[in-house]
Amino acid sequence: MSISFDPSEWISCGRSFPQTGPPKFIQNEIKRLQSMPPWIRISIPSRDLPVDTLLNLPINLAFDDVDKGSAPTFFSKKPALLDSELPKDFLSCPIPSLALSSELQQLFGQAWFDGCHSIIHAAFPFWSHK
Repeated sequence: MSISFDPSEWISCGRSFPQTGPPKFIQNEIKRLQSMPPWIRISIPSRDLPVDTLLNLPINLAFDDVDKGSAPTFFSKKPALLDSELPKDFLSCPIPSLALSSELQQLFGQAWFDGCHSIIHAAFPFWSHK
C-alpha cells in the first residue's frame, strides 16, 4: 500500500471507510475532493452579513422535505460535472437542509470508497454538500 492516495487501492475494492482516524493521505484526499473552487466561494454570501439580510436572500431549500435515511440515494457513481458545466449562481440552485447535509457528510467516506464520484443533483461534485 502506498503512502500517497492511490484510488485503485481504495475505491470500489470492498473496503470499509475507517470511521475513526483515517490515515493522513486519505484525509488529504478527502480535503481535496471537498474543497470548493475559489470562483464558487465568491458567490456565497458572507458569514458577516446581518441576519435580516441573510433571511431575505432567495435561497431555494428544495431538499428540505427529504425523508430521513434517504441520503444514501443522493450519492452517484456518475462523474462529477466539470467546473465549466456547473451553474455560475449557486444561490439559485436547490440546497439541502442542514439535516441532509450532515447526513451526507457522515455517509461520504463509505460512499466514496464504494465508488461514488458525485452527489445527485446534476452530478454536483462532493464539495457541493458542505
